[in-house]
Amino acid sequence: MRARGQVALVNREDIYAAYKANNSLTIEQKSCAWIGCQLLAQALAQDGIVDAARIYRMFSLDDAATIHELAYQLYHNADLKNCAKEAHVFNVVVAEWEQIQQRAATDGGTDMGRKLIE
Repeated sequence: MRARGQVALVNREDIYAAYKANNSLTIEQKSCAWIGCQLLAQALAQDGIVDAARIYRMFSLDDAATIHELAYQLYHNADLKNCAKEAHVFNVVVAEWEQIQQRAATDGGTDMGRKLIE
C-alpha cells in the first residue's frame, strides 16, 4: 500500500491482470482511454480477439472511438521514436479494430445491447 500522495506507474500486463481477476472495470476505468487502450493491446497479445471484443463492449461508442485514436497516436509516436516493440503493440490494436468491432457486434454479452444502442 502506498502512502498518501505517492503514485506508481502500472504496466499494461498488471492492468490486464487486474481486469481478468474481476472480469469488470470500474466506472473510472471505463472513462479512461489510456486504460482502455492498454487493456485492448494486452487482450490481443495475450488472449486474442474474443477478449478484446468483450473489453470493447464495456466502453461507450465515443470512448471506444477515443481509444482507437489514442492507439493510432501511440503507434505513430513509438514509430517515430524507433520503438518497434511498442509501435507493434499499438499497431495491432489499430489493425484489428474492425475485427474487434465486428466480433463485439456478433458475440452475445450482458452489456451488448447497451453498446449497440449508444
